[in-house]
Amino acid sequence: MRQPSPLYNKTTSEISVYTNLVFRACRSGGRRGGYSLHVKIRLFGFEAGGRLGMAMGVISFNFRSALVIEDQSFIRGVIVRILRQLDFGAVMEAEDGSSGLSVALERRPDVIIADIDMAPVDGLTFLQHLRSRETQGHHIPVVFLTNRADKETVLKARDLGVDAFIAKPVTLVSLREKLQVVMAPRR
Repeated sequence: MRQPSPLYNKTTSEISVYTNLVFRACRSGGRRGGYSLHVKIRLFGFEAGGRLGMAMGVISFNFRSALVIEDQSFIRGVIVRILRQLDFGAVMEAEDGSSGLSVALERRPDVIIADIDMAPVDGLTFLQHLRSRETQGHHIPVVFLTNRADKETVLKARDLGVDAFIAKPVTLVSLREKLQVVMAPRR
């Protein structure tokens, strides 16, 4: 019987690279499914390792750009930090709907996160102007930040073409989940 190659172990599905690095890919269960990459490094008799999960349909924010439009500098700063933690390639900022519209039309971000209640130009007016200037096939997803959930505001925003709402205060988990949905490729 022939011995397996030292680079591949059939029993553990491990692949050794240069005998110091071990990768093992396995199918993950769960609703979404996906793969996990197990990495084990052996060097000078010491061993370290970890697991990287890669769920199917989960998009990477690398090389993506985001525009944050928020009149309160503290909240804007928190959202910018969260987006950087999510590994966005470029994060732009604007303090009201008017300057946000200028940045959006000039830089064409991949997603816009905007407050509804701003002065002098609020989020609804910003969205109306943005949608009227978008060309066919160049839809920029817009997520509204709000602490207002009155029916009239929600319906008006929906009619203007908002993609999602997120309640304040924003957390890394809630923002990541919302962005995964609105930035997913459309079918």
